[in-house]
Amino acid sequence: MRYINIGDLAIKIDLQEVNYEVIAMAKWDKDIRKYIAALYIKRYDIEQFDLMQAYAILTFHASRHNIKPTITHFVENEYRKGKLQYYIDRYEYYLKCFDKGNDYFENNGFQHRG
Repeated sequence: MRYINIGDLAIKIDLQEVNYEVIAMAKWDKDIRKYIAALYIKRYDIEQFDLMQAYAILTFHASRHNIKPTITHFVENEYRKGKLQYYIDRYEYYLKCFDKGNDYFENNGFQHRG
C-alpha cells in the first residue's frame, strides 16, 4: 500500500450560529504556486464530515503564514452570503434519512452485524 498526502494543513472553522463546523484541508501546489483546498461540513455532535462539492477544489494565493485566516475569511463570506445553507440542509436530510432507515430495520427484525 502507498499513501498520498491530501493536505499539509487542516483546520476547523466554527459556524457557531448553526452548530456546524467547516473543515478545510489544504495543500501547497508547487506547480501553480498556490494552495489547493477542499471544504467539508459537519455537525458538532457527529464525527462524520461531508464534502461540499462546490468547494472541492479551491485555489488560494496565500503564504503559509496567512493561509489559515485567508480560508477562514473565505468560509465566513460564503456563510454570510447563505451559500453554505444547502450543505447544512443536506446534512440534516441525510441524518433524518438514516434515522428513518434505522427505525425501519430495527422494527423489522434486522440487526447490525458489527
